[in-house]
Amino acid sequence: MLPEEILKTDVIVKFELFLTFIASVTALFLSKRCVLLGSSVSRIFDKIASKRLLSIILVMLLAFCGSMAVSLIVRFPEPTIHDEFSYLLAADTFASGRLANPTHPMWPHFESLHIIQKPNYASKYPPGQGLMLAFGKVVGGHPIVGVWLSIAICCASICWMLQGWVPNRWALLGGILAALNLGFFGYWSQKYWGGAVAATGGAFVFGSLRRLIRRPEVRISLILGVGLIILTNSRPFEGLITSLPVALVLVIWILKSKSMLFRQNIFRLILPILGILLLGAIWSMFYNYRVTGDILKLPYQVYNETYGSTPIFIWSKINLPTDFPNQAFRDLYRNIADSHNYMNTLQGFIHAKVFALSLNLAFFFRGVFLVPLLTLPTVYRSRWNIFAILVICLVGSIVLLQTQSSPRKIAPVTCLIILILIQSLRQLRICSWRGKPIGRCIFRLLLIIFFVSIVISFSTYFHDSTWAPSRQRSELMHKLTNDSARHLIIVRYGPNHFPHFDWVYNSADIDSSKIIWAKELGFEQNRKLLEYYNDRKIWLLKADQWVLGQVKLLPYPSH
Repeated sequence: MLPEEILKTDVIVKFELFLTFIASVTALFLSKRCVLLGSSVSRIFDKIASKRLLSIILVMLLAFCGSMAVSLIVRFPEPTIHDEFSYLLAADTFASGRLANPTHPMWPHFESLHIIQKPNYASKYPPGQGLMLAFGKVVGGHPIVGVWLSIAICCASICWMLQGWVPNRWALLGGILAALNLGFFGYWSQKYWGGAVAATGGAFVFGSLRRLIRRPEVRISLILGVGLIILTNSRPFEGLITSLPVALVLVIWILKSKSMLFRQNIFRLILPILGILLLGAIWSMFYNYRVTGDILKLPYQVYNETYGSTPIFIWSKINLPTDFPNQAFRDLYRNIADSHNYMNTLQGFIHAKVFALSLNLAFFFRGVFLVPLLTLPTVYRSRWNIFAILVICLVGSIVLLQTQSSPRKIAPVTCLIILILIQSLRQLRICSWRGKPIGRCIFRLLLIIFFVSIVISFSTYFHDSTWAPSRQRSELMHKLTNDSARHLIIVRYGPNHFPHFDWVYNSADIDSSKIIWAKELGFEQNRKLLEYYNDRKIWLLKADQWVLGQVKLLPYPSH
C-alpha cells in the first residue's frame, strides 16, 4: 500500500473504533428497541440466504459492480508498483496468445524490475494473476476487467466456502462483508498485483475440505484439486504452507475410516485430486519450458540468478549482483539492503512487524470488527474453529517472519479469516447483560457502522489522487497515444530518482508499441538504440524531475 493509502486507512480505522465504542454504550440502554427494529430485515435476509446459489450470485454481483463503480466513477486504477507492471506484461503476453516473448535485440535498454529478458522476455511471477488480467483484457478490452472479475469470483467462493462451515444466513453475511471490504476499495480490487486469485484458491480448498469430510464426492474432490492448482500458480510458497494442514486432516480421516469406506475414498477422493494435480504439474512444466527452457526451472529462479535475490525471511542474506545492470536496480537494491539491515535490529524488527500486523488487521477487519474478536475464547469450543485459527496462525507467523508481510501474502487463508470473524459475530450476537440482549444490539449497530464507513470511504476516494510519478507517467502515455507519430522515450536517472518506481516498462511486443520506454546506457549502446529506432520521435525524460513537479519530455540530444 502507498503512504497516503496507509494514512487514509489509519484515519478510517480510528473513526470506526470511536463509533464502535459509542454503539457499545448505546446498546446498554436501547438494546430491546434495537432488536425489534431489526427483526423484519432479519427475516428477509434469512429468506434470501436459504437459496444458496442465489446468495453466491448476489455476492459476486455486489463485488463486481462495487469494484467497477469505484474504478470508473472515482478513479481509474493506474499501475504504480513494480509488481503491477510485471503482471501487466504477463497479461499482455497471454492475451497475445503466447506464454513468453522472444528476447529483444536491444534488451539491455529494457531491463526492468521483476521481469526477465533472457532466455525469453516475460514476467518472473507465477501465471495465475497474469492469466486473470489477460482474460479481462480479452473479454472486456482492459486488464482491469480481470481485476473486477477476480475479486467477484473471490467473494463468491468465500460465500460458497462458508456455506460448508456455518448456517446459510451467516455464509451470506460473510460473503457480503468480504465483497464490501475487499471488493470495493481494497487494493485487491483496485490494483493489478492483487491477492484475490490466491484467496479464491484457498476458499476452494477449505470449502471442499468440510464437504469431503461429511460426504466424499468426486465433484468436490475436483474442486479441491483446482484450488490447489490456483494456489500453486498464484502464491506457491504460502499456498504450500496452507495446503499442508489440509492434507494432514484428510490423511488422518482416510486412515481412520473403515475398510469399505477406505476403498471408496480412494476412488472418490484421492484419485480425482491426484488426477487434477497431475494436469496442474504438466501445465506448470510446460509453462516453465516455454519461459525458461527448463521444465523444472521457474521464471522466478531465472530472475534471481540474473539480478540477485532480495531476502525472503528476515534472517536471510542479501544476494546482490556485483555489477548492477542500471541505476534503477542499484537504487532499489541499496534501499532494500538498508531496510533489511534496519529490520535485523531489535528496534527495527519490532517496529516493522507491529506495523505489518496492524496493517493486516486493518485490511481484513477494519476497525469496526476488531471488537467481536474479543469473543475468540468462546469460538475455541469448536474443533473446526480451532483448526481454522491454527492454520491462520501458521501462515500468518510465517508471513510475519518474511521481510515483506503484506495482506496479499496471507491471501490463501482469507476465507478462514472471514470465517473466524463470522464465528465471533455469532458469539457476540448471543451475549446478554442483566437480561438485556446487548449482544444482538451491538451486532446490528456494528453492521450499520460498517456500511456507513464504506460510504465514507467511497467519498474520500474523490479527494485522493494517484501517486505522483505513476500519474505523470500515465498522463504522458495518454498524451502521446493521441499523437499520430510513434515515440521512443529514453529515461535518464538522477540522484533524486525514487527507487520504488521505475519508468521503463513496455508491452509484450515492444517494436509494435506506439510508445517505447528505454533506459539510457553508455554512448555506444545509445547510438545503436537510436539507429534501431530511427523512424521514431526520440525523447529524453529525466526521472528525478518528478519531485519538482510535472516531468517534461525534451528532444533527445543528437550528440
